[in-house]
Parts: sequence; structure tokens; C-alpha cells
Amino acid sequence: MARKRLLSHKLRATLTLVLITGAALYALVMSYNISTAELLSFFWGTLLLLGIILVSAVAIVAVIRLLAAGLRRLRGRDDG
Repeated sequence: MARKRLLSHKLRATLTLVLITGAALYALVMSYNISTAELLSFFWGTLLLLGIILVSAVAIVAVIRLLAAGLRRLRGRDDG
């Protein structure tokens, strides 16, 4: 009988990635003596960039869907 896993494969992979990234970033911060203010500035800038990318992607998908819906309506009216 197969044993059910506590965490899915994708979740385990994601958590491992986050832990390895955190450990690598910690090692870099300690070796290059980076201040906390610089590190927080880097994190906020990265989060802002990712947020802008996410909002832009959603907006592009919405515009494409609206254009497709408009074209479908125009084609439907020409046939009738």
C-alpha cells in the first residue's frame, strides 16, 4: 500500500528553493558585509518590480480578451 505524502512534490520543491535561496543570500550578506538597509532596499525594489510585472501581465491579458470579445461581436453582427 502506498503511503500518502504529507507535502506534494511541487510544494516540497518550492520550499527547498526558498530555503536554498535564503541560505545563499545570507552567505552573500555575511561575506560582503552588506547593511540591513541596503538589503531591505533590494527586497522592496524586487517586490515592486515583480508587482509591476504581475499587474502588467494581468492588464495585457484583459486587453487581449476584451479585443477578442469585441471582434467576436463584430463578426456575429456582420453575419446576421
